[in-house]
Amino acid sequence: MSAKSVYQGKDLVFTMAFNLLKKKSPEDIFWEWFAQRAEHYYNSATNGDELFAALYQQLGKIDEHLIFEFGPINELEEREMVISANGVKEIFPKVTALIEKAPDLAKWKFIAFRQRLPELEQVMYNDIHIYYDDVYFRFAKDFGKIGLEVHMRGYDSNNPDHDTLTYILLDQVLGEYDTEMKLSRVEVTALDPEDIDSLFPLKELPIIVDNYIKEFHN
Repeated sequence: MSAKSVYQGKDLVFTMAFNLLKKKSPEDIFWEWFAQRAEHYYNSATNGDELFAALYQQLGKIDEHLIFEFGPINELEEREMVISANGVKEIFPKVTALIEKAPDLAKWKFIAFRQRLPELEQVMYNDIHIYYDDVYFRFAKDFGKIGLEVHMRGYDSNNPDHDTLTYILLDQVLGEYDTEMKLSRVEVTALDPEDIDSLFPLKELPIIVDNYIKEFHN
């Protein structure tokens, strides 16, 4: 075989390897990275600052707004990992694309978006601690979505943490995806106790949203 043929063969191998590498999506690259470290995250998901920082760095290569949450190990010995857009609706497709590429790893369950947490009764954010029983709402049907007026006990419009808290509450009660995609608007005001009889308690929000969406599409 001539020297020229050898070099051509090497070039062909190099080109094929480069093309294979080039075809890997950011999602594929992320999951390959995670799979190599899955056991470390499984065992250290509640206490691993360095691991968390590395995971945030890898997610940031897909989008800087992506965040993750680990759940406890369940009765099936699986640990859940939630990938969230952190309420940034514009990157919802990136969350979906990432979870669609998730590998089938033993002891892991990967979930897109923060899910409803009906068992919770309260939420804390910075110095604010509020119970679900302190939050009521009224709503309006809005062409396939729900317009929401939230009435929160102790709400202070001058404190931006209260607005952040509102969306944390909605994510927990309704789920991240439905909060962003099924609510047309959210307005927040301080609760007047005299209005309670004309309002709905926060925990009734999921059934109201679900029923209206079903009604609208039928």
